[in-house]
Amino acid sequence: MSRLFELLKRFLPDGVPEFIVVGGIGFIVDATILSTLIHGFDIGPYIARLFSFSGAVTVTWLLNRVWTFSRSMTEHKGSEYTRYIAVQTCGALLNLAIYAVCILLSPVMEAFPVLALAVGSITAATFNFLGARHFVFTGQSERANVDS
Repeated sequence: MSRLFELLKRFLPDGVPEFIVVGGIGFIVDATILSTLIHGFDIGPYIARLFSFSGAVTVTWLLNRVWTFSRSMTEHKGSEYTRYIAVQTCGALLNLAIYAVCILLSPVMEAFPVLALAVGSITAATFNFLGARHFVFTGQSERANVDS
């Protein structure tokens, strides 16, 4: 696994391999919470999804903060976390919209919805990475932003 990670680090822009790993961990957290709430506590899939998304966003924010974007995290965790949630929520909505459009416009993707899921996920992941890099983990304190 470490060879694959090193290969990714060689060919992908700085931070992308780490972001991919953190996203994988976030997916595992999301799926675990979702499954536990649905099957263990008989909570409906939509309410359970709110909790699982919240848990996954929190875990990925922490991991991205201390690993992927450690050199550019801000001093103000609360506003950074709020911006991260906003970016992730927009990314999730973008993912869903692209998925729906792909299904609607492409008979191939309607027959194989995993293709539409891939297009939506790749687009949203790119949006989320760029949002995290340029909007969330800016490396500036809130005071510096106010003074500018």
